[in-house]
Amino acid sequence: MKVLVTGGAGYIGSHTCVELLNAEFDVTVYDNFSNSSLESLKRVMQITGKKLMFDSSVLVHSYSTFLLFTENYSLHITYSQTKLIIKKILCYFRYMYKSICIPLIKILKVIYNG
Repeated sequence: MKVLVTGGAGYIGSHTCVELLNAEFDVTVYDNFSNSSLESLKRVMQITGKKLMFDSSVLVHSYSTFLLFTENYSLHITYSQTKLIIKKILCYFRYMYKSICIPLIKILKVIYNG
């Protein structure tokens, strides 16, 4: 079975690739190496003694392009941009705290303390 792992050169992705290769899957990794390096994929191949395909040149601009790129794979696992997503969620909660919670607490203090 052919498996595409986006973000496969990162920490979690590379460990996933090791397990997939050991389970006899054909693995292709797409990673732009913004939070990883090619060295991790070389280590995956060294650990497993098997080759995997990788690509860093594909630019996916839309969902339809993504579908064309992934249609030859039986399974797609994505780990790409997980750091960015976590950072955005934390920024959102920080914004909510500063913009809503703190002013609300100040208003409640004024109301209850007179």
